This record gives sequence, C-alpha cells and structure tokens, in this order.
Amino acid sequence: MIKDVEQYPDVYQKERAERFGVCQKALCHTLKKMGLTYKKTLPPVPK
Repeated sequence: MIKDVEQYPDVYQKERAERFGVCQKALCHTLKKMGLTYKKTLPPVPK
C-alpha cells in the first residue's frame, strides 16, 4: 500500500479502496494506522 500511495499520491481514497477491494472506511483507518494521512495536491490559484 505504501508503494501505491507513493506512485499515485493524488488518487482519491474511494478510488484506492476500489483498487484494493476494500471499503473506503477500512482504507482510511489503515492509512491512519500506518501514518500515511495526506491531502490531495491542488494546483496554485492564479491571482
């Protein structure tokens, strides 16, 4: 799972959960337990 997060850092948790065949809540719990909480990278807002 760590490699998946490194390879696809901007994937939604729902998409990642579908790829692993688990529910989103289970994935969220596992990521937090592993210390892999993250926020999606957003492009800068033009001024």
